[in-house]
Amino acid sequence: MEQSRLALSVLVTALALGFGLAQEEDAEALEVVEGIVQQFEDTVSQQDAAAFGQLFAEDGSDLIYGLEYIGREAVQKGWQENFDAGVAQISIEVTEAGLMGDTAYGAGTAVLMGTEGEVFDQVNWTGIYKQEGGEWKIHRLIGSSKPMPEGTASGGAMSGGGN
Repeated sequence: MEQSRLALSVLVTALALGFGLAQEEDAEALEVVEGIVQQFEDTVSQQDAAAFGQLFAEDGSDLIYGLEYIGREAVQKGWQENFDAGVAQISIEVTEAGLMGDTAYGAGTAVLMGTEGEVFDQVNWTGIYKQEGGEWKIHRLIGSSKPMPEGTASGGAMSGGGN
């Protein structure tokens, strides 16, 4: 009986410590993802396609609306087209973040808007991030449109190019 209590006590302690480590890892992941999200929002509001492209790894990709922007240069070009079409703001919410070694992931929702705050699109997104040159970069960003509420614009500002 005493051995069972000791074993149970060790198990409960190990689980509690593991849970604490998971919470620390989640907090670190959230910090990583929210840092990239803040840069993402800033570069969109500045309409700075060059700075936007630098958020992505050299081999990073942005896959959205059935389009594939593969590589930093293609991402930069695709987002310049979006800026030229009127995308001027983005509001991003992070709903999930995790960290696995030198890889982080995040997921959430985003709203793309024009200069007057008109909504162009609402998106569910998932991102995978990796270390490149000691900095966190977007490795893969995947988005899909959510149904738009009545009376809003419908994604017309998003570019039609790819690669």
